Amino acid sequence: MGRRALLVIVVAGCGRVGFDAATSSSGSNMTGDPDAGPDAMCGMVELQDLACASPLTGTYTEQRTFDCSMGAGAWTPWTQVAYNCICTTSSQPRQYSCAGGIIMQQRDVLCPQGTWSAWMNTTETCPGLVWQPFSDSTGPFATALSATVGATCAPSGAMMACSTQAGGGMYNHFASCTCQ
Repeated sequence: MGRRALLVIVVAGCGRVGFDAATSSSGSNMTGDPDAGPDAMCGMVELQDLACASPLTGTYTEQRTFDCSMGAGAWTPWTQVAYNCICTTSSQPRQYSCAGGIIMQQRDVLCPQGTWSAWMNTTETCPGLVWQPFSDSTGPFATALSATVGATCAPSGAMMACSTQAGGGMYNHFASCTCQ
């Protein structure tokens, strides 16, 4: 979830600030009296709740303060004040066809880091050595690379980029494939 900026407007000569004191349009909560003028904003605190980055779930809270210590007031940078992100173990599978068989792979969420593991083969029924992807795919692209997932290859352990059909005459590319 991206951050939305809170619009704070100071009207020259009027000393008025425009925003909702209870809850801003970004979901932030503010303390202070916005109708008291810009000087009254000094020390005002704004809080915002943000979603945790995948694969973590939950939220974390950030806060910033309207600081007037340097003359003209300005918002301080956001700082984290509460962290309620949870790492839940889960797996993500993917499958590719090869000449005469299939390659099934899986990656897992690593807790407590909340990061994905490398892709690992769980099932392989391809005869001989074939190109297997070991990176996330990008695309789709209109052209295939010279190596194709599941195509026979040699020697064992060779590495290069490869591709697989994405449907509709398009191809997904993998930056890292190994001959296994």
